[in-house]
Amino acid sequence: MSMIAVNKLEKVQHLKFLLSHLRQGKTTVALEYLKHQINAKNLDKWGELIGYLENINSKLLTTSAAEELVKLSAVDEWRRQ
Repeated sequence: MSMIAVNKLEKVQHLKFLLSHLRQGKTTVALEYLKHQINAKNLDKWGELIGYLENINSKLLTTSAAEELVKLSAVDEWRRQ
């Protein structure tokens, strides 16, 4: 983000929004924000970040999905006993 944001305040604002949504698994919202709400100072790095998020979109594990996996593995372990 340092190479994309125009200044430090903008960087903090963008990171706060993006990380909040990415932690919730809202990659599409984060991508739309990146594409339409950020005026990047380095277009190459901006494009790389968008490409990276698009590529890993299906691989991101949300907190709720992780919790569900933990529950399922606990149930599976309980059944084996």
